[in-house]
Amino acid sequence: MAESKRKPSSKVAAAFAKFPAPTAQAAGPICKDLLGGGKAVVDELLALVGEAFGDAEGVKAKYALHGMALYAGRPGAPGDRKMVAAALAAHLGANHSEDLKAFVCRQLQYCGRDDDVRALAPLLAHERLCEPAAQALAAIGGAKATAALRHALRSAESKRRVTVITALGFLADTDALPDIRGAATNADPNVRLAALYALANAGDAQAVDICIKAIGAKASFERSQAFDACLLLARRMKESGRTREATGMLARLADSPKGKWTRHEQHALKQARGA
Repeated sequence: MAESKRKPSSKVAAAFAKFPAPTAQAAGPICKDLLGGGKAVVDELLALVGEAFGDAEGVKAKYALHGMALYAGRPGAPGDRKMVAAALAAHLGANHSEDLKAFVCRQLQYCGRDDDVRALAPLLAHERLCEPAAQALAAIGGAKATAALRHALRSAESKRRVTVITALGFLADTDALPDIRGAATNADPNVRLAALYALANAGDAQAVDICIKAIGAKASFERSQAFDACLLLARRMKESGRTREATGMLARLADSPKGKWTRHEQHALKQARGA
């Protein structure tokens, strides 16, 4: 019974026979033909993917759907993009497994747009689906996606908090900076590091002291990440025209007691000051 339910239509079976294509150029016509089937083909392929991650029977369906998402996301094809993204997003509210919804989110990274934010946003409250949803929203970008992430930050904890802060940092969102500054001293080191990255990538001049203080005295992964955040913050401030603040920050780092920096850090700091 299960095998008959997952038997592809003749159109999809014909595409499967041509996959995997040797090049992206060769895959284009196959994906174009599948797109001609509209939403029904997307729905069929998702059913063929299967609910469990790693289901061997769903390999070709995954390949085809991923190809469609990439092809639909090409420049100058808003109609294809909208159709595929809308068809995929509709399944995020359906009674599917977490594995399948995570797969859908990953395809929306390539073809999603503002219209799909509403379907992705509720997943930010889900422990398993927060990360793929946040990655899709970060790829979509724009005011709606950023606002959804900012809203999720209010209640996100532990791993989800790390995920949401990282996405906001990637988008260099400045409206979330007050909340993110507080997260830089969180008890969870992963939250702290995500916050330092977000503050630095946003070029937050108010985070200079926060980033410098985060550099500990002893060598550690967190210390190296905090040092990198300082250099990133200085670079972003320079890029935004805040050269005086950036120069002052780098001077403070350079004036630290002799022996504080490793040879690698000394070289990186010298390069940053000369840039």
